[in-house]
Amino acid sequence: MIIHYLKLGYRNLITHKFVSLINILGLVLGFCSSIAILAFVIFQLSFDDFHKSGNSIYRIHLGSNENSQKTFPKLGLALQNDYPEIEYATRLKKGSGLLKGNNKGFNENKIYWVDENFFQVFGYDLKIGNEKSVLIFPNSVVISKSTAKKYFGDEDPINKTFHHIVQGKKAESYNVTGVFDDFPPNSHLQCDFLFSYNTLKESSDYYLYGWNWRGIYTYVKLGDYATPDKVEEKFTDFLDKYKNEKYSSLKSVSEISLVPITKVHFSKKNSDAEIYGDLKTIKLFSVLSILIIIIAIINYINSTTSKAIERSKEVGLRKVLGAKKHNLIIQFTIESCFITFISLLISIIIFYYLTPFFEQVSDIPFSKIGFLQKPVFYIAICLAFFLVNIISFLYPAFILSSFKPVKGLYNVNKRSKKGFSHREIFCVFQFAISIGLIVISLVIYSQVNYIANKDMGINIDNIIVISPPKTIPTEDGNNKNLAEVFKTKIQNIPSVSFISYSDAIPGENHHSFWWDLKIVDRENNDLTEVEFALNNIDADFMDTYDLNLLGDKVGRNFYSEIHRDSNSVLINQMALKKFGFVNVDSAIGNLIQIGDDQYEIIGVTANYHHNSPKENFIPTIYNHGNVDYPYFSIKISGNTNNEELLNTMNKIWMDVYPDNIFEYYFLDEFYNKQYVDDLKFSKVIQGFTILAVFIACLGAFTLASFTISRKRKEFGIRKTFGASSFNLLKLIYGKQFNLVLISGIFGLPLGYIFSVNWLATFAFKINLTYEYFVFPLFLVVLILFLTISYQSILAINTKVSEIIKEN
Repeated sequence: MIIHYLKLGYRNLITHKFVSLINILGLVLGFCSSIAILAFVIFQLSFDDFHKSGNSIYRIHLGSNENSQKTFPKLGLALQNDYPEIEYATRLKKGSGLLKGNNKGFNENKIYWVDENFFQVFGYDLKIGNEKSVLIFPNSVVISKSTAKKYFGDEDPINKTFHHIVQGKKAESYNVTGVFDDFPPNSHLQCDFLFSYNTLKESSDYYLYGWNWRGIYTYVKLGDYATPDKVEEKFTDFLDKYKNEKYSSLKSVSEISLVPITKVHFSKKNSDAEIYGDLKTIKLFSVLSILIIIIAIINYINSTTSKAIERSKEVGLRKVLGAKKHNLIIQFTIESCFITFISLLISIIIFYYLTPFFEQVSDIPFSKIGFLQKPVFYIAICLAFFLVNIISFLYPAFILSSFKPVKGLYNVNKRSKKGFSHREIFCVFQFAISIGLIVISLVIYSQVNYIANKDMGINIDNIIVISPPKTIPTEDGNNKNLAEVFKTKIQNIPSVSFISYSDAIPGENHHSFWWDLKIVDRENNDLTEVEFALNNIDADFMDTYDLNLLGDKVGRNFYSEIHRDSNSVLINQMALKKFGFVNVDSAIGNLIQIGDDQYEIIGVTANYHHNSPKENFIPTIYNHGNVDYPYFSIKISGNTNNEELLNTMNKIWMDVYPDNIFEYYFLDEFYNKQYVDDLKFSKVIQGFTILAVFIACLGAFTLASFTISRKRKEFGIRKTFGASSFNLLKLIYGKQFNLVLISGIFGLPLGYIFSVNWLATFAFKINLTYEYFVFPLFLVVLILFLTISYQSILAINTKVSEIIKEN
């Protein structure tokens, strides 16, 4: 019987080719987009779920500010010593530097110093080496498989030597003791070099017993019977015990919390991770996927029920011959499953072959994580197939099976005299979703363009940045003089307008601190745990970036001689407000005490967007001290021969900083990389919105075809009694446009609510003017007009005699 129904379904599919094509096209587009979104969601939610003891691994956070993931070197050891529930505690210190091995050298950023129990905690696989011993000895290094290939090719890397050059110190030699498989793409930790933490301990006890420096990531592995909530309850006593130790900065910590490793990816405090996630984005795409599927299902329902009239004779005849209602429901259910299965199969095939495209758009290596081999993918697909079929076949099946035999044989159907049919209600729902998505897409597009083109407050055009040197060719390690030497030589190049050096450049994170400050000689002068950024700059930084001083009272820039301003600072407007000064003039001349040192405020600078305008301005203090390893910012004239200039700079660089790689980039290009993900996000939303509107148009086309076919006799009668073509078009378009207006009543508020909530995450945002809501309505009306125009014109131009023959 099932085979018989499948044959009927196939015959019906072939007989009504055009309708079948629309049905399958709508479902394929809906399924394919949802599979792509499903891949993204599964990837994001799968971060760090591969660890062998993932449910027992936690990262320690101190307090609730954005630097809480950074901990003290002694913290992990003290926790493990005091609480038997903590089986292991391991430390990670992130680093970078110039690595040389096998006569090759590269600047590397994926470097961590880790404790010897690192592999026992995380369970990463070692290809070569013993996980319990590879990191015991100082100056040991375990490298990734790709790094071994990069430096040594097919040679055995074990016992090979790396030279690590950083911070002007003498090069440190590390012996390769192991090789690990590259960390999966869905790991929040991405490492190429794991140096033994014992190397740091040998150089200074500071890295072992320090309580006053927060630069370490601490992870713990709990025992089998330990629960994180009960362990966290004990941390209050821990703070009381250790906050009064000598040099301890624990007194400024309000709480200690355990963050499950599977949630670190979504932690807002995860500032140093190469990849971070946003649960709001995941929820948005999940909802978008559901909406697109709903639109596709509505298309199928409308198309099926519209064709039910043509199949009423078939239904009537089958009932006369003895078919029961449940037999008809089974038949139409199998037909629905047949179409859905074909659509789903085509969608999976399309996604498989378009995987490189989806990888490029999303920056997610689906092929590397074996997405199509994950059980959760097929569970989700089967669940979607089941739900889609339940929703899509129940209503059409009951509609078709409910036809009376006599009415079915004579093609008699009850028509709604007033109100809206179920097909029109579904169409309203489709266009409401489409209008809402167009509003959201417009708002996202406008906001992303706004932040990308917003006035930064400084000028970064025509600025070449040279990355800091990793080592210096002097025995005393004094890099400051070399910076001045390099600066002087570059200044002599005719096409160079300005050159400055600094600790941080726009687009690169400041060094941020959370310190207790005091405004000297002011009542209520204590500022507890204030977050501020510190940038060590030279006297030409202001001119290089066109950064202005503010205030009527004469503030000043730094002197060229560093020793004249060793106790002077500039602050920005945000710091002015944070530190409680009424205006610029009241700040100049005041002393700020940071720790045991006092600094005079000599000027106030305008705020500028050091990072993306998505974030608010950061209170910033500029000091004028020795910049050990500076970024060089070089302002050039607009008509410069860049190739010739860069060759000249390279020669000067190699003369001043031999054995250092000359790395440069244009600052505007570097700064604009901050917007790459936002622009991709905007384009993806636009793409899915266009897709949703297109699917909705298929539904509108189907509904219009059905409506016009039902009204052909009415059109003939009206034409006989003198109705003009305009009157007939008005009759066709009037109902459709009413549906769009009703859709707008529901879709526009939904788009507005989402837009307001999404924009709330930005420090600087666009204003939601009426254009964002009028244009989507106008666009949908225009698309609808174009969609049904051909059918409408064809219908009103049909001769009355032809209509009579049809009936």
